[in-house]
Amino acid sequence: MKIKKHILIPLMVLLLFGSMDAMAAIEQAIQVKGKVVDNIGEPVIGANVVVKGTTTGVITSIDGSFAIDAVKGSTIVVSFIGYLSQEVKVTGNFLNITLENNTELLDEVVVVGYGVQKKANLTGAIATVGAKELEDRPVTNAAAALQGKVANLNISNGDGGPGKKASFNIRGYAGLDATYSPLVIIDGVTGYFDDLNPNDIETLTVLKDAAASAIYGAQAAYGVILVTTKSGKKNEKTVINYNNNFSFNSPTVLPKTAGSLEFSRLFREADINGGGSGIIDLETMERIEKYYYDPTSIPNNVPQRDNPDRWADWGDGRSNANEDWQKAMFKNNQLNQQHNISIRGGSDKTTYVMSLGYLKDEGKLRYYDDHYQRYNALAKITTDVTKWLTVGLNVRYSHEKSVSPAYGMNPGGSVNDMIGWTQVVWPTIPVRDPNGHFSPAGRMVFIADANPQTSYTDNFGHC
Repeated sequence: MKIKKHILIPLMVLLLFGSMDAMAAIEQAIQVKGKVVDNIGEPVIGANVVVKGTTTGVITSIDGSFAIDAVKGSTIVVSFIGYLSQEVKVTGNFLNITLENNTELLDEVVVVGYGVQKKANLTGAIATVGAKELEDRPVTNAAAALQGKVANLNISNGDGGPGKKASFNIRGYAGLDATYSPLVIIDGVTGYFDDLNPNDIETLTVLKDAAASAIYGAQAAYGVILVTTKSGKKNEKTVINYNNNFSFNSPTVLPKTAGSLEFSRLFREADINGGGSGIIDLETMERIEKYYYDPTSIPNNVPQRDNPDRWADWGDGRSNANEDWQKAMFKNNQLNQQHNISIRGGSDKTTYVMSLGYLKDEGKLRYYDDHYQRYNALAKITTDVTKWLTVGLNVRYSHEKSVSPAYGMNPGGSVNDMIGWTQVVWPTIPVRDPNGHFSPAGRMVFIADANPQTSYTDNFGHC
């Protein structure tokens, strides 16, 4: 078969230019050298460096350097476990590549007493909580922020007063008098967990089993909580962050008590059955019933028989109010507020982070000033003086103010004393008398007249 001349000539031209393109591609292949470092400038050893779309690849050496043949304009893919893969276009003979941490894999890396290890390589019982899991939790202390986050970490919030410290243990209770509190290490130094701002926490690791004692000794007999606070990153632009949180707390359940009419009938009947006179006379019973159904019809109290200048007290049983002392004593809602501002960033040699935090925990009592305030400050700065010397500063400070009235008749008591009192006071005793003053039988007058107890606490930590 003969090939026509007008077909043969274009075919030869096409083959000629195809060969020239192939030769040009071969000629453009050059040796590309480079170095792979992490986000703090440390070399990444053993990273995979591959020309995208080919089988050509190498791994980085002990100083993070590599050399590979690639064509200008091609793409080099660099990857390593725990880091995000990086794709770089070849434009010259040398490449500087920085790998960023893969935050999605942080739960695979845990902090231990002597550094960090992969969770798969550990045999001890360890749990890790990251900053994202602690965000947006309206709590007043870091211990409460851990509730429900770590299995077998038992947390108790005390008597529920404003700013009350939470206590916690890891292995459970084995006695009545011991506290069994774990050891708390903040940035490598023993610290106070209660005054730590939850917003400053980067990661939190709980060492649960007895292996913790092998690192920290007898003081870690009940477990260890390791806290790493937030830090700046090298070559990071300055970032200013502000956040706030307003939350309302309300009593979950308040005991339901009998009204004045039901109480007075049963109380009178019980006293008569016991051989008494009934204490509450029939005239008072009539007033109690009338006020119960129409509080605007008569005053809630009458003067004492023997002392007309004083209102009746529960000693003579003549008051006729209808009070729910649980609701009268405690607020329906309690406002808490938090404010945090931070600045962080870094250059090729220096990293920094500074933060300020403010917390106010309003009290639960309706008529008295009881609240808690806390100010937190954190400053962390590191700088590379030389290749082998890094200098750092890590300072934490907290200032706490706690204000509380003299609960009940016990100046040193707690809010539990007040709860106990509301369980026994008669519903016929008014909170305020007809003149608007606190009734002495309700003890509120004694609290209102007492000077509030104010305490200040300052904690300073550094490493």
